[in-house]
Amino acid sequence: MVKKCRKTFIAVLVAMCITVGFGLAGCGDTPSNGGTTTYTVTVLTDESSPAEGVKVTIKKGGATFEYKRTDAAGKVTFEMPADSYEIALADLPEHYSVAEGANLTLTASNPNLTVNLVRAFSYEIRLVNPDSTPFYAAGVTVGICTLSGNCLAPVPLGTDGVVFIEAEKGDYHVLISDLPAEYTYEQDANGYYTGELFSATDTQMTITVCRVTDVLAGTAMTDTEKNAYGKRPNVYSFNTSKEAYMFSEEVAAGAKAYIAVKTEMSGKYFFSHDDSLSYFFNGDEFKESETSGGGGLAQYHVLEGDKTYYITAVNLGDKKTTACMVVSVPDTSYVEYSGVRGTITLTVGKEYANAILAIKPAQASAYTVTTQGSALTVVNNSVYEPNETIPSTTPDGDFKAGSSASVTVMQGKVGYLGISVKADTYPATVELQIERVATASEVYSVAEVKEELTKCADVGSDKVLAGVSMDSTTQLVYNSTDGFYHLGSETGNTVYVLITKSGDSNRFEINRPLAYMELGEGTFSPTYESSYIPEGKKYSAVINYKNFIRGFEAYDSKPGLHGNELVIPETIDANCYANHVNSDGVYPLTKELEKFLKDFFNANSELFYWQLPVFDNDDDYHNYGWMFPLYYYADALTDEIIGEYEFVSITEGGNTYNAGDAYSNNGVLPGNSLVENKLSAVSVKLIIDNKGKVYIYLYDSSKSDYDYAEPYDSGDWKKEGDGYTFELTYGTMTYNNGTVTYNDTAVITFRMSSNNN
Repeated sequence: MVKKCRKTFIAVLVAMCITVGFGLAGCGDTPSNGGTTTYTVTVLTDESSPAEGVKVTIKKGGATFEYKRTDAAGKVTFEMPADSYEIALADLPEHYSVAEGANLTLTASNPNLTVNLVRAFSYEIRLVNPDSTPFYAAGVTVGICTLSGNCLAPVPLGTDGVVFIEAEKGDYHVLISDLPAEYTYEQDANGYYTGELFSATDTQMTITVCRVTDVLAGTAMTDTEKNAYGKRPNVYSFNTSKEAYMFSEEVAAGAKAYIAVKTEMSGKYFFSHDDSLSYFFNGDEFKESETSGGGGLAQYHVLEGDKTYYITAVNLGDKKTTACMVVSVPDTSYVEYSGVRGTITLTVGKEYANAILAIKPAQASAYTVTTQGSALTVVNNSVYEPNETIPSTTPDGDFKAGSSASVTVMQGKVGYLGISVKADTYPATVELQIERVATASEVYSVAEVKEELTKCADVGSDKVLAGVSMDSTTQLVYNSTDGFYHLGSETGNTVYVLITKSGDSNRFEINRPLAYMELGEGTFSPTYESSYIPEGKKYSAVINYKNFIRGFEAYDSKPGLHGNELVIPETIDANCYANHVNSDGVYPLTKELEKFLKDFFNANSELFYWQLPVFDNDDDYHNYGWMFPLYYYADALTDEIIGEYEFVSITEGGNTYNAGDAYSNNGVLPGNSLVENKLSAVSVKLIIDNKGKVYIYLYDSSKSDYDYAEPYDSGDWKKEGDGYTFELTYGTMTYNNGTVTYNDTAVITFRMSSNNN
């Protein structure tokens, strides 16, 4: 009985507390005695946009009252005893938060409270179709990556085509992933959008997603179509025997067309296109190919198998035009490899054909390549890229299982192997095992200076450097007393090597000092090398002459106007030849330097051939080409004719154009010699020097300097009686009282520059 009464009493007490406390969590809190008040809370995502569905909870002194959610107007109201209360907000719109320090207090005197939410810092990407409507496809994600390549987790694309990505403020690329195969956007080889970048202040971006045409999914061109295309006037090196596919589409002015190439086999794909539009391959503009055999709008690209590559055709004109591109598919594989060891599979498309493996290591290395399995193969190595086809007379006995070859690849160069397969049906595949058998330290032998070097003395101002003749008329005689070579006899003129200064453009490209040249495959990259076979080794190796000739292995870098610049290190090996030259940049020819020059030239002769003077035959070139940096000191000429001459006028087609006149780019002088399509005093420069040499140079406006690497014309001069004779390569020249007239396809007049002393 007692227990029942106690239970009833507690229930009554709780009911009283609830009634009096109007929802308070504890009975001990005493509300205000001022009656009830209507409190209104409004939540906005900015100054005018309501935030619907936000959970608003009333609190006071640690106690929690009822909660409500905001309506479509972003509002919620409470009937409460007149007092002061705190509010708590939850379930905020995505990417929004309550500002730090925001007013979240309701009072009887100020019962209406507006809370303006703040948007979290984020980057906004909108994907749109070409007609600017939102683009959406299921599964597409969008991410951002730092400029160093670190990517944040991608975010799924919203159905409205919009993505918000919260991140630290900074610079970012945009990367779109998992687009359907028939769509693309403007991207580089890494997949990054090639338009603007995100930054701390640029936080919104719109990217157009376009439907793309897979050119290789179409119908292959017929022989008739290929023959007709190959005869077009702007098509070069088009091989009609290759399987080829054409993309053709009308493109409006200012518009773009998108092409995809989905590869099955790794290889060299040949692209040929018209010149009515600009074409971009994975974000990089197509250039005239050095391998297109005569220039023109054609280019090879090495593409990996089972990948998709994108091409954008841009109509920069003001009229609708047709984009036309033809892609030729290789018959056999071409694969580039740069690893230490591995297994790769190549495809040989037809009988008597080579699949090509190009080995491109970061450092000099020797490799052995062996075919796997029972396939009958032939493996050949070469320092040059082998032909895709091999002679049909190749004996069947040359084909065997497990064929192998070794190749040594110099630093900065490429080693090639051609692999052919004897099979019943084609295409046939072959698996290769690649193994590096020697490291850079084993392949490289570093040349050291063994002779005692002394500083080369300067000569008087009455002497000038003259080039040694690169032919059989030059007799180099070694003098064992001074340790140098001389011309004609032991007491003849000392022969010098021009090491650290620019040379004579008639002997070699100017601004290419020998010690600082960087040579390599098609470009200038480090190599002072000579092949030889170390004792007990099966592979060839190279001699590294870098420290020997210039005193350092690699350039330092420093920040420059257009990125990092390569500079000569402050500290170099003191016992190098470049450290002992005189003010003219020369050192006498020693036996060590003679060996270096011959090794250097033989190892890199293919890179010098087009720059050195014309030789009577190949034997002369190889026997005397190494002498391009050899000079001797001759007496300097003194005459009124010596000096620099400024351009005055050019006469062609019966018309004379003076400095300052408008001039057509289609005239004798090219457009790069003009400033704003006008001739000027610097359009052409004539130099008659005190060595008996004549040079005519054209101004290159893109470099703001003359093109010293390739003179317009050059030759010799000498005085005969009261007159002068000139022997130039192309034109004739006369001199009269400070004025020179040059006559080739046009007549160019020069006047002695006022800068001459």
